[in-house]
Amino acid sequence: MVCPGAPHFLSWQQPIGFAKHPPYKLTYEHLADDLGENLLSDSVVDALLEEVKSRLPAAASKEIVVADTFFSACITDGAAGNKESFGYPVVQKYTAQLTNGSSCTLLFPYYSPPFHWAAGRLELQAPRIQCGDSIGWPHPKRLIGEMETWLTRDVGLIGITVSDDLPCAKQDDAVNCGIISANTIAHHALGDPLWDKANARTNRYQAFCTIAQIILQLQEINELSAPPPFAVIGAKSSVESPSEDVEMQDTTQYSSNPDILGIASNPLTDDDVSSLIAEHDTSNAPAVPLSMKRPQEEEDHESDDGAPAKKRPKKSAAAAHAASAAKTSKANGSKKPSNRDATRKEPEGTPMPKPKTTLPHWVQLDLVDTLRTGGQSKTARHDRVVSILIKYGLYVGNAKRLQTLQEECRKEGGDPDPGLDIRNPKQVVCSRCKRPIQLQAAYQAGRFRDHWKKQTCKKAPITNNTITSFFGASVKSKAPKPPPAPLVKHCPGLTGTLNSRIDYDIENCPVTGAGSRDINSYVRELYEEMRGIKSIRDPRLKTSERAKAYHQQALDRHWRIETSPHRSSVVSTQCLIKFTVQSKAQLEDLTLVCSACLSMSRLRTSGAPHIYANPIQARIMATYHGLEEFLNEKSELGFLVRFVHGVIAGHFKDHKIFLGLVETMVLAKDRQLRGVGMQNFPYPPDFREWGAWIRMSSPRTYRNMAQQFRMESECSIKHRQSQRPRFPIGITAESFTALQQYCKDYDYPIGYPLCVSVDDTKAFPAMQPLYDGPEKTWFLVGLPGETQLSVTSTTELEKLMDQKHTPATKLRLFVVQIPFPGIVRATPRPESTQES
Repeated sequence: MVCPGAPHFLSWQQPIGFAKHPPYKLTYEHLADDLGENLLSDSVVDALLEEVKSRLPAAASKEIVVADTFFSACITDGAAGNKESFGYPVVQKYTAQLTNGSSCTLLFPYYSPPFHWAAGRLELQAPRIQCGDSIGWPHPKRLIGEMETWLTRDVGLIGITVSDDLPCAKQDDAVNCGIISANTIAHHALGDPLWDKANARTNRYQAFCTIAQIILQLQEINELSAPPPFAVIGAKSSVESPSEDVEMQDTTQYSSNPDILGIASNPLTDDDVSSLIAEHDTSNAPAVPLSMKRPQEEEDHESDDGAPAKKRPKKSAAAAHAASAAKTSKANGSKKPSNRDATRKEPEGTPMPKPKTTLPHWVQLDLVDTLRTGGQSKTARHDRVVSILIKYGLYVGNAKRLQTLQEECRKEGGDPDPGLDIRNPKQVVCSRCKRPIQLQAAYQAGRFRDHWKKQTCKKAPITNNTITSFFGASVKSKAPKPPPAPLVKHCPGLTGTLNSRIDYDIENCPVTGAGSRDINSYVRELYEEMRGIKSIRDPRLKTSERAKAYHQQALDRHWRIETSPHRSSVVSTQCLIKFTVQSKAQLEDLTLVCSACLSMSRLRTSGAPHIYANPIQARIMATYHGLEEFLNEKSELGFLVRFVHGVIAGHFKDHKIFLGLVETMVLAKDRQLRGVGMQNFPYPPDFREWGAWIRMSSPRTYRNMAQQFRMESECSIKHRQSQRPRFPIGITAESFTALQQYCKDYDYPIGYPLCVSVDDTKAFPAMQPLYDGPEKTWFLVGLPGETQLSVTSTTELEKLMDQKHTPATKLRLFVVQIPFPGIVRATPRPESTQES
């Protein structure tokens, strides 16, 4: 993909820089990410925000400030309170915009690690900070904390509230967060509709076209009015300009001419690098745009007679541009030299001044950043600057130092033919593996010599191109016939066909493999040299150290047993199992490593449990002793197998009471064998309710069943029933609540007709105290009607019992039932009832 109108000398990784365009590190590769399912870089988000700012009306641009991604990065790094920070001027710019009295809203994107973009809004009048994340993540605490500190200290806001309720689109992918963050800002600044996942692909294409349109529009401008944010960083010339009357040209403007950029014609040397570093060291003030400076003219100084210098008259921008163009056009014309130029002569033998190398502004940004960070020694700064210049192809090394580097790589049996490049003295190509080795610093061969001494790199393959490879297929000789395809063979291993003892060992060997050496030999390898331990029984060995020796012995086994339902064999651990042979006669041959196992004495003793016994396997066999008889359906325990299979298959899923009885009996027997009591015994719910129903119907039957099965005690049943809410006496609010629940259980609409019946049941006259849980009071019940006497103490209870009361002898029950009409008789009748 090639963007139309792109400069011809820019590569895929070359930044696309413009004076008025924020994404100074935007590349064509970043731009192409919009066309696929890729994460978007900060430069692409900045480009989309630049388009949003270009659409802001003049009135709205004074009230709404749209920040770029670099703003939130500077706030997160604490640049607002660090004047030495690289981002301090950036934060101060936004501080001035928010304190000018007209701005009231700041919209900004922010980065949420590890790979996510979101947007935020600051309202000065509230004041409050709202964050909107497309996947619902909370706001970054470090960013918001640093922003609150900056707003309180520099802007003067107090009582700032923070929330995550900024309206934004929601995504269900992981690649569109960059476009959604820019869309959120456009929505709150211009009223654009929110991003829709149904048009996700179209939105990415639209973002690509928007950025490409900005690039094409900016490239059509012949001369940019604003310079890059930093002054030109170039090598200082030791000779002054031959014509001081001609104004200095603004060489920081973006040009498509590589000669103006100095990329191909004037690469920098070590002296130029030193000048760059020296220039940075002498400038204590922060970098200032070049447009804010002007060359110092001789008229600005005092004259020779001590009179004050004449002030230079101010010019408008158009007049200055016209004057600059006129002077430039006369530079090669018939302009007569002034008296001062006529009297000035160049000394003989003085070489022509070296043209000042002008660096592209993206290189300038990297240089300023690397000089302000990292080690500040002269060597470290020089090496970092050289690395950046090598990266952009703007450096040429010193021939003598490169010769010294070559000698260092060759001496003391080193590489006889190291590959060196004068434009990149930070790497040397190994003549053996043909791989470039990056040096620790320029012209330092230490790392390359270590690579050569290791002798670990492999020799690079040699490609031999014959003369026939340059001609057509008709000239080339016919290719030889390919050899026959090899036959694939699987090793049969050691079986009973070779020796009947092998089958016996396979059936009786309690391990899956063995054949290692004596355990003491591994102990000597591990601990004899350092601690003098030679035996596994040495008391100085810890339990973990003995386990390590036994584990190493297990890993060093020579053979293993491969078993299957139809065939078992002994195979060497060094056997490849599957390999190729050249003839069919070799298909049944045994491999040499497996044949060698026959002569091993450790294989002939493989069935001896005291040598190769596996304690873990022995415990497994002891735990499941008799399992074979149980699983055999022809045995007397076959019905239990069918029962287990039926339970697993779900045939008894509707017999919950029966399964609960079986579960209760098994758990009770297990507790009895382990000597554990029956307290808090877990009865299945269905089985417990069934037992309570039997006790209520026939207590004698329940007691008889409890003698044969494990049943819940009657005391536990009574205790559980006492915890339930009691039946209300009389017609109360609980009666209507129970009636509503009754209709709800049968899905019967409330308000439909119901059947009500009343029945009087004979009761024995008696009075009894009853505790009301909700009221937390004792009552005396048993009197006619709904009369309930409150009892506060035992003395009062005795007084009430001594009084003459007439207890109730009947209990009236009100029964409500849903009517289910049914036809029970059909009789023919005449039209008139009198005739019937």
